[in-house]
Amino acid sequence: MASWYPRKNSPYLWVKWFDHLRGRHVRESTNILLRPTRRIITPCLKNTKEGEKLAKQICEEIDAAKKLDLGIAYFITSQNQASIGSVFQLFKNINSNKDKSTVKNYELFFELFKKTFGENKPLKVLTKQSLELWLSSVRQMKTNNGKIYSPNYVYNFQKNLKKFLNYLFENEYLKSFKLSKDVQVKIEVGRKIIFTPDHIHLIFDNLHKANSNLRVCIYLLTYTGLRSTDILTIRAEDIDLRNKSFQYYSPKLKKHIIIPAHPKLIPVLKERLAEVTKGLLLDYSDHKAIAHGLNRFLKTLELDKFGYSPRTFRKSFDTWAYEKGMDSIANSRLVGHSVTIAEKHYREVYMGKLREELNKFGLPKRKKNKDKSGQKGTQKGTQKF
Repeated sequence: MASWYPRKNSPYLWVKWFDHLRGRHVRESTNILLRPTRRIITPCLKNTKEGEKLAKQICEEIDAAKKLDLGIAYFITSQNQASIGSVFQLFKNINSNKDKSTVKNYELFFELFKKTFGENKPLKVLTKQSLELWLSSVRQMKTNNGKIYSPNYVYNFQKNLKKFLNYLFENEYLKSFKLSKDVQVKIEVGRKIIFTPDHIHLIFDNLHKANSNLRVCIYLLTYTGLRSTDILTIRAEDIDLRNKSFQYYSPKLKKHIIIPAHPKLIPVLKERLAEVTKGLLLDYSDHKAIAHGLNRFLKTLELDKFGYSPRTFRKSFDTWAYEKGMDSIANSRLVGHSVTIAEKHYREVYMGKLREELNKFGLPKRKKNKDKSGQKGTQKGTQKF
């Protein structure tokens, strides 16, 4: 930290600070002051109260300049001297504004990465060959439970490795190169899990047993197709019952979006607004809390063995919307997908069209069972949605 002081046999005040770039203390007279990166001629500050006040300002400027210069110097330091761990920390800091789960994935990747390459080794050890060998070896590595990483888990490591490499290439820490396709893993698309007609109706038949918080949550997930992180941002003030619409903030798209509310959702929202007049509509700390609440409810219905999760509602919405003939662009806008090329460049979907398409959505019909007389009939005690 810079400081000023009077000096014997000098009519001027002097300034002292530690220069990290040169690794030593620097002392300069205020008649010709050498800043950390440039020489600046300043007024001569004599040992007076006014001079002390100006000297203090100069010290503050030097401290601010030091922070800036240190940041710049870090980037222009020889790439061979920069360590893997220190540069990864810079990479993580730049991406710190991203979703918490994304940052966590970066950290998980680096935990595995540094086991092979270390934190204190220079970046020059990261060559095309060494990284390709590492990617190949990851396929044989085992988790803490002794199981080999699944292809999709390896793909996640590979994706984060590429992001880290792009950062190194863009900032000229390394010369650009491409990883061989032979060592890269392709993502495996698993079986798409959606609710069966019997199961989704069983859930709604028993919603009266759930608390208001979970009941509204399930209705929102079902009739909007939004992500759990999206519905958590809905506030009571964002719901417009008069126009039958509401606003939410998408953490993934980083923007506020207004969409119409499905007719089945309106009475549920009215009931919830009688309880929650302002603030967040749902009382969940995060998306994981929604998953825990849903799992407990599904367990009471003996539906906890089918792999259902909050995301199942989103996949089911997309499937049933397609079956009902909903316009794909309108569906994309409703569920908060990234804007497609057609919508971005050629087409705008207005609220009236969104509402028209949303009204096409409905739960799949119950399966009909034959009664003892051979006549077809619906299940006893069911109701339409």
